[in-house]
Amino acid sequence: ESRRLDILSAIFGDRLFDRLRSVAGASYSPSAVSQWPMGLTSGGRMIAVGQVAPENVDLFYKLSREIAAELVSTPVSEDELRRAVGPMMQYLARASSGNQFWLLLVNGGAYDPNRLNGARTLVSDYMGITPQTLRATAAKYLRPEKDWTLKVLPKTPAK
Repeated sequence: ESRRLDILSAIFGDRLFDRLRSVAGASYSPSAVSQWPMGLTSGGRMIAVGQVAPENVDLFYKLSREIAAELVSTPVSEDELRRAVGPMMQYLARASSGNQFWLLLVNGGAYDPNRLNGARTLVSDYMGITPQTLRATAAKYLRPEKDWTLKVLPKTPAK
């Protein structure tokens, strides 16, 4: 499930970047990340962040909510899914050639067999993601009632 959330957040981030650029006409750097602790059944989150001009904060929220709703209502295309999974597979090919990658991946495996099992299914988990499973993951996690926002704005000068 955490791997589906990784791909979902990659697609979310790509869409947010494209839309902010086309609507606001600026090169902002929004991103979306998934943080899901291994072995836990709760406590994870998906976060969309962006550094935008103060007048575009509401636009950022509007676009983020639209993207979340789309991911819930409509499966992503096979092409969009491939564009998200491809870079992850390239990263895994590079990173998995070193011992540190594997040590981090199986860290705690003596206490939590899920870590060892997760290492065995790493590639197949990503390659097995379909537009339908991604849509189901979006429906489970991108729920409007769980939406939480935070604005950090510059201090307005005293008059």
